[in-house]
Amino acid sequence: MEPTKISAKACHNCRRRRLRCDRSYPHCNKCIGSGKECLGYGKLFRWIGAVASRGKLAGRTSSAPLDFPKRQSSPAPPETQQLVARPRSPVFRTLVDPLYQDLDSGDRRYLAYFTRRLCKDLVARDDGNPYRDLLGLTKAHPLLRHTLVAASATHMCNLVRLPLCRRAVDGPPASQDLDDVSRWAYRHALSAKLEALGLMRDAIQNINADTGDVVLTSILFLFTLELIESGKHGWKAHLRAAIQILSVLQPALPRYQDMRNLMLYDSLVYLVMGSAFLPEPLVDVAPLFQPSKFSDMVARAAAHSYICCPGPILGILYEASQLSNAAGDDTDAAAIHATGLALIRRAQEFDVEAWAGDDANFSALRLPSVQTRTHAGFAHRLAVCLYTMRAIPSLCSHESIQNSAKMLTEGIIRHVSAISSDDPNFKVVTWPTFVVGAESTSPATRDWAARKLDQLASTCPWGFLHTALEALHRLWGMESSEMESGCWVKKLKESEFHFLVV
Repeated sequence: MEPTKISAKACHNCRRRRLRCDRSYPHCNKCIGSGKECLGYGKLFRWIGAVASRGKLAGRTSSAPLDFPKRQSSPAPPETQQLVARPRSPVFRTLVDPLYQDLDSGDRRYLAYFTRRLCKDLVARDDGNPYRDLLGLTKAHPLLRHTLVAASATHMCNLVRLPLCRRAVDGPPASQDLDDVSRWAYRHALSAKLEALGLMRDAIQNINADTGDVVLTSILFLFTLELIESGKHGWKAHLRAAIQILSVLQPALPRYQDMRNLMLYDSLVYLVMGSAFLPEPLVDVAPLFQPSKFSDMVARAAAHSYICCPGPILGILYEASQLSNAAGDDTDAAAIHATGLALIRRAQEFDVEAWAGDDANFSALRLPSVQTRTHAGFAHRLAVCLYTMRAIPSLCSHESIQNSAKMLTEGIIRHVSAISSDDPNFKVVTWPTFVVGAESTSPATRDWAARKLDQLASTCPWGFLHTALEALHRLWGMESSEMESGCWVKKLKESEFHFLVV
C-alpha cells in the first residue's frame, strides 16, 4: 500500500485546542469526527477590524497598516489618549442557518457532515454536487432528515475507526477521543435509523405526488446506509422497494424532476450491480419497465454513475447475471452457451477509446479525466468478459477459457494499476478489483487485490468493501475441488452473503 500523506505539524484547530492532531492530509480526521471544520495546515488569513473578546485587549478593535500615503502628524499627548470599553460583541456567537434552527445539535452536526463529507463519496466531482440540494427538504420532511442523519452518522463512525485516524503520533489518548466520537456517532445512527423506519411505514401508506419523490429518496438513502454498514443485510429490500415505487409514481413535479432522475439512475445502476451475485432476479423488470427501453435506460444511468462503466457493458453484465441464473433451470444448455459467447463478443467489440473520448457519455457532474475513464472503461469491459465466462458452467469448463481468463486478469490488473490511489475517482476500480480477486489462485495476485480493497476502504469508509474482502477470503479458503473448474460466480451466488459490490 502506498504511504499515506501526513502533515509535519498539527492543524490549526488542534493547536488552538491543545489536542493531539492525527495530522492526516488534507484535513485532520479528528476535526471531522468531532463535527468541526478543519482549518488545515497552511497560513490563515486574519481579519482586521474585529473586536477582541478576551485577554488584555478585550473590547479593542484590531487594525493593520493600510496602503495609504504616509502623512506627518503630531502624536497626541499621552494623557489625551483613552481606551473606550465596549460590550462583548455578539458576532462571535455561532450563526445557525434557519433551516437548522429547530434541530438539536446532533442532527445539525450530522447534516453538516453530510454536506461536507458523505456527499463527496456519491459523485466523481464535488463541485455543484446535486445531493446537497436534499438539505433544503429536511425541515419539511422528517423522514428524509432522519435518513440522512443515520447515513451520515454511520459514515462518521466508520471514518474515525480508520487506521489513518488512529495514528496517534503523540501517544494513545487521541485514540480514546476517537473511540468516544465513534460510539456517540453509532448511537445517533441507530436512533435516527429507528426513527426513519418508523416514519417510513406511514409515508408509504400515504404516498402522493407531493411526497413520492421524498419517500423514494429516503428509501435509497436507507439502501445507502446498508452499504455503509456492511452491504450484506437489508439492501435488497430497500432497492426492491425503490424500483417498485419508481414504476408507479406519477410524472414528477417540476421542483422534483432533477431529484427523480438522480434516484432513477442510481436505482438502475444498483440493480445491475446487485444482480451480479444474487441467485435469482431482485425484481422482474418486465412489468416495471418496457423491455425495449430497459437497455437504453441502463445506458443513461451509467452516464450519471460514479462507477465509470460504459452503459453497453453495464447492460451486458445484467444480461450475463440473468443468464447465469437460467443455467440452473431446464433451459437448453447449448442455447445458454451460445448466448454467453455472444455476450462476450459484444463486450470485446465495444470501442472503449471512442466512448471515453466523448464527453456526451458522461454527466457534467460526474466527469472523470479522459485517462481515468479510459482505464476504467477497459477494466470494466475485461471484468465483465471474465465474469460472463465464470457465470455460465459450460463456459467455465471450456478448455480455451483458461488461457483467455489469464489474459483478461492481467489486463484488468494493468488498467486498474494505472489509476492512482490519489485520483479523486479512485473508487471506480472497486468492481474490477473484486473480479480479479475472485478469479486469482496465486498468492501474489490475491495479495494485490486485498491491498487494493484496503486502499479503497481507507479512502471510502463503506462497510461493503470489508464484506467484499471477507467474501474473497472465503473463496480463497475453499478447496480446489469445490470450485468446479473456476466457477466462482456460482459459489458466490450460493453463499448466504448476497452482498453488493459497486
